[in-house]
Amino acid sequence: MAGLFAPNGAYNTNNMGGLVQTVSTLTGTNSATLTSVDYNRKLIFAHATFVASATVGNRKLELQLINGGSVEVGDWHVTPSMVASTTYHVEFLSGTYREATFDANNVNQTPFPMGLIIPAGYTLKFADSANIDATGDAITVYVQTVA
Repeated sequence: MAGLFAPNGAYNTNNMGGLVQTVSTLTGTNSATLTSVDYNRKLIFAHATFVASATVGNRKLELQLINGGSVEVGDWHVTPSMVASTTYHVEFLSGTYREATFDANNVNQTPFPMGLIIPAGYTLKFADSANIDATGDAITVYVQTVA
């Protein structure tokens, strides 16, 4: 089981009996990434706040799993599009439900597979796959993982 546990108590402020919980804050323009550098991680939860600029266009937020060779090996799309000049909140949760719309507060819940493991060397990328405004949009993602 080497590689499933953090080496020598790394991040030990959140030690959970051999498993190590990490909460990461990612920021970017129209994308943000988290790379699992030295050990496998299990994705627990992610919350993305996406601020769409005034540039007209339908944005499509997705969660991508990218291997060490920069090849996308998995993606999970937020069903509704996001329009200009609006702030959206997307909760990526483990499960099988999928919301077809944003609610009145511009919140959507989007599933990813239960037990999703991010292997060492792989990257999670949260991005507008339509790439409407690569410099004007803004995204902040809080990601909870255990290793």
